[in-house]
Amino acid sequence: MTNKKTKAPSWDRFPGAAMLQAWATELKLACAARDEAEWRDVGRAVVLVAPSESQAEGAARRVAEEAGMRFVTMDVAGSKDLAPHADFDKQAPAMVWLEPDDWMEVSQDDDTPAWLAEKQRLQERVAAWIEEFDPKFPVVVVTGCPNLDDISGRIDRPGVFDRYFALPPTPLKQLGEEFIEEIGVADCADSLRESPTKVGKWVEQECDNPRQRKLALLYLRRLKRREKRPFEFLDLMHLATHGYVEEGESLPENDEIRRSVAAHEAGHAAMAILDSDGKNIPDYCSIVPGADFKGVVADSMAYRESLGDRTTYADFRHGIRVGLAGRAAEELIFGPENISSGASGDLAGAWKRASRAFARWGFAPDMTSHEQSASNLAVVVGDPTDSEQLHLEAMIRSYLGDEYQRVYKVLAEHRPLIDAIADRLMWDPIVDQNKLLELSRLHGNAGMLTQASR
Repeated sequence: MTNKKTKAPSWDRFPGAAMLQAWATELKLACAARDEAEWRDVGRAVVLVAPSESQAEGAARRVAEEAGMRFVTMDVAGSKDLAPHADFDKQAPAMVWLEPDDWMEVSQDDDTPAWLAEKQRLQERVAAWIEEFDPKFPVVVVTGCPNLDDISGRIDRPGVFDRYFALPPTPLKQLGEEFIEEIGVADCADSLRESPTKVGKWVEQECDNPRQRKLALLYLRRLKRREKRPFEFLDLMHLATHGYVEEGESLPENDEIRRSVAAHEAGHAAMAILDSDGKNIPDYCSIVPGADFKGVVADSMAYRESLGDRTTYADFRHGIRVGLAGRAAEELIFGPENISSGASGDLAGAWKRASRAFARWGFAPDMTSHEQSASNLAVVVGDPTDSEQLHLEAMIRSYLGDEYQRVYKVLAEHRPLIDAIADRLMWDPIVDQNKLLELSRLHGNAGMLTQASR
């Protein structure tokens, strides 16, 4: 149990704040009444349904401060037992934030018997712990989740978690502006200050819980101390692709290997640009190795933001083509016999993506007509049967083979662009979006590059 004093976010950080302010008023009155009926009506345990854990925890902290309640955090799965109620004699009135984790979810297909039993024990213990609270101690228990359907029925019941608030998502521009303020506007270069929406998308994807956010901020502060320069958007992309590991740059000394990696990443980057009509110019293209990769290309954050929370067939196909393009570029430049094993992760990702699309989403391999669209509507429910698995495998193998041929043909038609990106990577191991845009305009199909993913 921790009780660190952290400043609560202001109300203007939360869309739909009036709902939370009304709840804070109810809590303040219930704390004064210390009445069992009052607490039952207000709700002794609450779930905040929010897109990110950071938003849910920030909202809870803001409400607690408004209601005059101490804010206490507890890690259910990290402790053998919950704190006894006597511990709250000196804490009340208090809001207890139970850190969200797998303990609160319904059973998952990949739960091991041991973890399932532990999860059920924790859920039953949480429920009993909440039900045992004495109303003379004003305490409300709060947790958060992105989807209410994820809450197990063991804790989602009257007298336990029986009140739910759905928080509207924070606009990406606001998310970005808040993060820029947090790291210091004066310490940010134009690439951050002028692109708050893009920064917000990065925050949404990379810092969706308070622990990740704190790690990111620590990483950036240490970077500032070490390099004494303004933060660039490229620093966020390096953090997204390489994680929090502080690495020494170790590029291959062998030019042949370095050229192979550069060609592979150039293929990914070129296909992202060409297959999206210039909408997806990667924010980051690098041959700086990470813990488990030799190089990496990251989609444009602006492009990802434009997709929203849905995936169309065209989006799915674009991801497949970009994933296959690294291997195709190696074959194009070095020949089939010199394709490296570096594409194994890309192929595994393409297989998983196609499997999900055909088995769960009802997509067909070639949805270019109404007839083709209707050819695969029998989605798999639960685990696939043997016959379903055989059908899926045949469909995926055929689809990936056909798409690989298309990708190879496109790259062959735009060989100058691939060579230009690979050549740049040979002496500049991190190529950002602006450089890729410049190379695309010089060596790509100008008609396909009408939009820049800024």
